[in-house]
Amino acid sequence: MTKIVLITGGNKGLGYASAEALKALGYKVYIGSRNDVRGQQASQKLGVHYVQLDVTSDYSVKNAYNMIAEKEGRLDILINNAGISGQFSTPSKLTPRDVEEVYQTNVFWYRSNDEHIRPSLRKI
Repeated sequence: MTKIVLITGGNKGLGYASAEALKALGYKVYIGSRNDVRGQQASQKLGVHYVQLDVTSDYSVKNAYNMIAEKEGRLDILINNAGISGQFSTPSKLTPRDVEEVYQTNVFWYRSNDEHIRPSLRKI
């Protein structure tokens, strides 16, 4: 049975390379990206599936998972690759919003992951 994989932040960098490698190994790959245009372009270039996915939004995480679940009936592998580095600046120049955005993307989204995606992975 072909394994179904979702890669967050799959439109560039390590996520893109992971999608390329897993597709070559025969996996059915979905890449998630918060930027719709870049996500669609990457999925077309790779020949994989695309789902709009902003990890800072519970609504987006839930919708992305539900779309895959409706099409595939399951999700076998989740690669948590989405992340940002934020503004490069001295701490005194960073606003609370700058710091919050980095933490929301890189750390706190895992709560949405636990609620919406991980239960499906535990069924395996």
